[in-house]
Amino acid sequence: MNYPLPDQVSHALALTEQQRVTHPGLLLDRLAGYPDLQFGDGSQEKFVRPHLARVLEASGSQDIGRIDVDADWKSIVKALPNHKLEWTQKTVWRLASHLSGSSVVENGSVCLHPIYGFPYLPGQGLKGLAHAFAVLSGVMDADRARVLGCGPRGLDDGPDPDGTLTGGTEDAGSVIFMESWPTYWVTLELDIVNNHHPEYYREEGKNKPPGDWESPIPVCFLAVPANTTFQFAVAARSAATPQADVALAACWLQSGLEQLGAGAKTAAGYGYFAPPS
Repeated sequence: MNYPLPDQVSHALALTEQQRVTHPGLLLDRLAGYPDLQFGDGSQEKFVRPHLARVLEASGSQDIGRIDVDADWKSIVKALPNHKLEWTQKTVWRLASHLSGSSVVENGSVCLHPIYGFPYLPGQGLKGLAHAFAVLSGVMDADRARVLGCGPRGLDDGPDPDGTLTGGTEDAGSVIFMESWPTYWVTLELDIVNNHHPEYYREEGKNKPPGDWESPIPVCFLAVPANTTFQFAVAARSAATPQADVALAACWLQSGLEQLGAGAKTAAGYGYFAPPS
């Protein structure tokens, strides 16, 4: 592979097959290997598909330093000092997350843990999903502000007039949203968006009608497989947090995962979860 990096860095990355990088996230976001020195060719066939194939191989490889995902996540949640609620939910169909994230592949990325490399759901995204469900359900502003936060540290008021994010912990919500890990190490899947009428859409329907003579251009992206079980947890921020607030946050998040879906392409059926268990 050839990497568009400074010579010294590229030389350091000239690894043998036995020393190849096996961290999916590192491969996806940093080590974009090209088959030749024509770095400008970012086509699906010559670059994107081979690049994502290496990421897929790494996500299913046994060479990476694996952790016990289930046990390690439970130990983190157990260490939280205050009242908490834990549960699991299973994806109904594939989950696509962070497709437009910062990556060498346009609209083909996926949210991987920065240290371990397995797919996960960040806590701030889950908090936003709970907030969205609460708003759509007509939850009173005072309840949302108490549980989820308000002001510069929360979701409702935004930054100060000068653009700074100030304020103390009183601006934060009463409940903490933990990041969600799968219950086991997940091997990613390759998916495609297949535009059957590229010329029609490129012309915005003005000059060329859609027709069967056009050639589809599949665009690849990575997704989490269907029926993947994720574990979730919400916890009281302090000992003074009412248990009812923790239960409210859990209910909003559970319902949001079921009814709104997480991640991208929810209108196409991606990202929805089964009821909690």
